[in-house]
Amino acid sequence: LKTYAAGGPDALLPPSQSAAEQQAVEIKNAYIPLNGEYTPSIELRNPSADAAVDVSGWVLTNAQNVSEARAEPRSKPFCDDVAPKNAEYSCEDLQRWGSCELESVQKKGLCRKSCGNCRLEKGPVRFTFAPGTVIPSNSSLFVTDDVVKYRRSLRKYQMHQFVVGPVDGKLERKPLYLYNDRSDLMAEKALA
Repeated sequence: LKTYAAGGPDALLPPSQSAAEQQAVEIKNAYIPLNGEYTPSIELRNPSADAAVDVSGWVLTNAQNVSEARAEPRSKPFCDDVAPKNAEYSCEDLQRWGSCELESVQKKGLCRKSCGNCRLEKGPVRFTFAPGTVIPSNSSLFVTDDVVKYRRSLRKYQMHQFVVGPVDGKLERKPLYLYNDRSDLMAEKALA
């Protein structure tokens, strides 16, 4: 298999779509509730009508120093904060054991029972985009703190969005910054 991602031997996008001047991505909307009642939603928009943007290794953060955000640990992807039911272990056991690899904790190979341990709540707000993440032309990508919960909330409205997460860090209404894989500032958004 060949690697189609930032730093791989083959480009993820054709050279005509990978030029830096065509990589305009904006932070269009950002909703960061502080009471925990609703799910955060940060919309990144690719306004280009004819070029996709590879955001592999890009960082969305409220830290003005991207190196600080990159140095922070990441939470588990595809995680859902659900306590084990009818099991001989508790949430505390799962966290102490670091047991996301156990079959009894996984659902379709993904960690599903982390008991409130999915999202890291310390440090700056941050999310690093995985290799292979692309925002198609004239499209949006949404970043949230709980992908499973966010997708579930969209089903009742029959909506479909490209959603990634979880965004880590202390949720605060501070300006958000988007840095590319070379740590160049690509976009920023002030929050009201």
